[in-house]
Amino acid sequence: MSNAMAIQADIDDTEKGKEMGESVKIKLTIADKTAVLITWLSITALLFFPVVANQYSIMFNDFGGKLPLLTKIVLKGWYPHGCALLSIVTMALRWFPERMVSIRAVRTVVILSLVLSCTGVALCVIGVNLPMFEMMDAISK
Repeated sequence: MSNAMAIQADIDDTEKGKEMGESVKIKLTIADKTAVLITWLSITALLFFPVVANQYSIMFNDFGGKLPLLTKIVLKGWYPHGCALLSIVTMALRWFPERMVSIRAVRTVVILSLVLSCTGVALCVIGVNLPMFEMMDAISK
């Protein structure tokens, strides 16, 4: 049986169980579990980012000059923690069985949380590197 057929069979079983009023346990595939793992790793990186950002802010103070807006936002502790909190809340939705009645709903929540957390990490990395890019650009001219 192909993977698509197995997924469709799981969806059909979920729908039958929901119609009969049974408690339905949704099975996650390896891809779903990998997305959950990457999401939690990204959330962990966001939670520990202010420790790293503190070192960057010390270095940027030594540079002097004006910092880009994204860098100022990222160096504040609230931005990475806010991104992590948003991802955690989104991921927590999958544990509410009355809302998550199908594998599609669970996957939607997992993917949304993955996108939020990875976007937060990417913006943090870009934000702390922007002043260095500007400095390299000024040096090369």
